[in-house]
Amino acid sequence: DADGGLFAFGSAYGTVHVHDARVPNAPLASPKRAHSDCVNAVAIDAKLGRVVSGGDDCGIAVQRLPLTLEDAQVTFSQTPQGVLGVAFDHSRLVIGCEDTTVRVFDTELGEGFVDGEALRLAMRELNRRTQGAGSILHRRRIDRDV
Repeated sequence: DADGGLFAFGSAYGTVHVHDARVPNAPLASPKRAHSDCVNAVAIDAKLGRVVSGGDDCGIAVQRLPLTLEDAQVTFSQTPQGVLGVAFDHSRLVIGCEDTTVRVFDTELGEGFVDGEALRLAMRELNRRTQGAGSILHRRRIDRDV
């Protein structure tokens, strides 16, 4: 969370964990199994009261905060490919998929669409970050050019 209070992470077992940075060893609630496979990406916003996760099961899970034992509600949607990244605000949910597609969902209308401009900007930023960083993306580009 941007204010430094909460953080969330996923596991290879499909669970999503939420902790308070001030008490990192004590989860806010028992981990929730939100996915049937590995969780690749988690985003949290305490002000909006949501945790969003995506994983290898091609699923997107949206959970309300606080995650209590009684509150087992998880909204779940499917994508055509595994999910590698998630981000959201009050009106949009952005999903980065294994097929390099960026999917943008309008959370107010419940509609999804593919945003080509968002994909171009994301790839440009990714390429900028990997320049000289020794990442696998940078190494593949060098190998291809040689």
